[in-house]
Amino acid sequence: MAFSNDANSRSRLFESLIVNQLGAEFFWRDPRQHEVGMVLPQKEPVPIEVKYGDVGFDGLEAFAAKFKTKKGYIVSYNKEETKKGVRVISAHKALAGRRFA
Repeated sequence: MAFSNDANSRSRLFESLIVNQLGAEFFWRDPRQHEVGMVLPQKEPVPIEVKYGDVGFDGLEAFAAKFKTKKGYIVSYNKEETKKGVRVISAHKALAGRRFA
């Protein structure tokens, strides 16, 4: 797959890098097209989204409502915050710690 230097290509490359490095095997999508890029299979499933640009919470909120999860994460290129019960963590911290629990 060839990548050019546009935002969409950078976003796809970034998501592929994170998914591969974290060893994710599962994703989730509902009929309304809400999506979570990774689901880590633990006692309580851990949904993780990967966002290169703007951070959105719709997919994680839909997943939490369906599966009654209390935790969710967004791996961002460079943002960090906690909002709506979701921890946004920068990629370098996510890859260095690789802990989502």
